[in-house]
Amino acid sequence: MKLCSVTNYNNKGYINELLICSKLSSTLGIKSKDSFTFKDLNSVYYINKNYTHLLIYFDYKVTSIQGYDEFLKDITIPKIFIVDTIPHKHEEINKYFVDTFLKNEIYSFTSLSQNLQETLYKKYADGIVLFSDLDKQLFNQFYNIPDIVPKVVIPPPLGKEKDLKINFDNFSPNNLVGYNGVPSYTNGFQLIGKTLSQSPQYTLDVFGTHGREDSNTEQLFNSLLSELPNLHFKGRLKNVENFYKHYHTYINVALYDSFDYFTFKSLLNGMVPLLSKNTGTSSILKSYPFISTPDLDSVKYTLELISKTPINYLKEILSNTLEDIKQLSDEKCLNKYQTFLSNI
Repeated sequence: MKLCSVTNYNNKGYINELLICSKLSSTLGIKSKDSFTFKDLNSVYYINKNYTHLLIYFDYKVTSIQGYDEFLKDITIPKIFIVDTIPHKHEEINKYFVDTFLKNEIYSFTSLSQNLQETLYKKYADGIVLFSDLDKQLFNQFYNIPDIVPKVVIPPPLGKEKDLKINFDNFSPNNLVGYNGVPSYTNGFQLIGKTLSQSPQYTLDVFGTHGREDSNTEQLFNSLLSELPNLHFKGRLKNVENFYKHYHTYINVALYDSFDYFTFKSLLNGMVPLLSKNTGTSSILKSYPFISTPDLDSVKYTLELISKTPINYLKEILSNTLEDIKQLSDEKCLNKYQTFLSNI
């Protein structure tokens, strides 16, 4: 079995998507010479001749199917879509945000239409990999893909099983909260803003980029920055190790996510995540206690609970997550892909 990949993530400056893509490619043995772009139409013959399966990392932030159709129509080996999120769930949340909070704004969401996204899968998918059971449910809700196309849930890998341990050298209880990603409504920043306004003893430093969110979501974060003295935007994260050592709590109260890679890396490096229910990320940690419902009282209560929990108990809680996290090892991920792909 010899795998290659194609993506349209190139030069987009994403965080979560690129971290997952890089780690998954490394785990599956896909080197840089095995990675292609949709613009390189001359690579199609080489791909057909030298590989057994093509993994497709498809960024939904496009408006035309033409270039992707041109590339994929001549690929003769099995094509596997790595579905990193469900775009039309994001569209649904974005529309609610615009209708509710930006009532005079013209609604816009940049992606393929639901029909074209479905067409892409129907025409070319020989297999579909999703990151959580939630995403599998949403995928089937939004897209009508024949059952003959196999679908499987395989979360991204985090590292070799022997290396999946909590690094308590970074553990430093304090009231500093960190986040690395896209500060948007979908990622819970309306809730976060309300929480910080009522909890001035906490300081949140946000690292990240605009990511795939449409520009209308920037208004929310810009408004919060102007109103809250305990909220700061730090730009792109440059020193990851200092981030783990400096902050105590990692906040991820997304309204919807598929798999937030940095949440798990923060946990493994001694930070205490505050998560929200009914997301792909929180579904991995079956018995983790610091999971809130998406409302102000619950997020505020959970943040205070983390602060008040004795240090030894906090360490025990983090250690207990390893049973779930071990399922995200490189070895288990590789085995699941090999099993899935061998039947396609």
